[in-house]
Amino acid sequence: MSAFNFQLLRKVGVTVALSAIAAIANPASAAPGTSQQNAEGTTRASHPVTPVAQLQQGGNAAQKQAIEAAVRENLRALNAEDIDAYMATIDENSPVYDFTRSFTQQLIDNYNLRYEINSLEVISQSSNEAQVQVTQTTTKISGPEFRNNRIQAVHILKKSNGEWKIFATEVRNVEYLD
Repeated sequence: MSAFNFQLLRKVGVTVALSAIAAIANPASAAPGTSQQNAEGTTRASHPVTPVAQLQQGGNAAQKQAIEAAVRENLRALNAEDIDAYMATIDENSPVYDFTRSFTQQLIDNYNLRYEINSLEVISQSSNEAQVQVTQTTTKISGPEFRNNRIQAVHILKKSNGEWKIFATEVRNVEYLD
């Protein structure tokens, strides 16, 4: 996996196995139970989250369920190592779509990881954009060096052909568990 520039990867907001990226990119840079943060106190992607004030708060229950289902399907597909199902949850208009596919395939080829959503909350939504705050734990089952971790992130989803898709992700915190 050394063909990838992991510093760049952490900045682009790729939605692929966010905590896997953090653990691979910095396998020994933080002590167990600590967080890796930038000078502003967070680990940030280059695609900023749309301010909540610009989105309508609330939204109907059916849309909220569809948004949550898109995020859950994203990790279900990743746990199943189903690259096509995983990429079906990513917005094709995302500037890192092709890179996400390539990196995810290499991740699947080299690691067996378990992904778990610890919490998920739709924090804002409009008719065509939503923000979902998630806490996700990633644990290595097998593969090269990897640090089990928990991340806090915000997914930005957009409607694409009537379906909610992940467009970008901002990682806000990485906590190493080992």
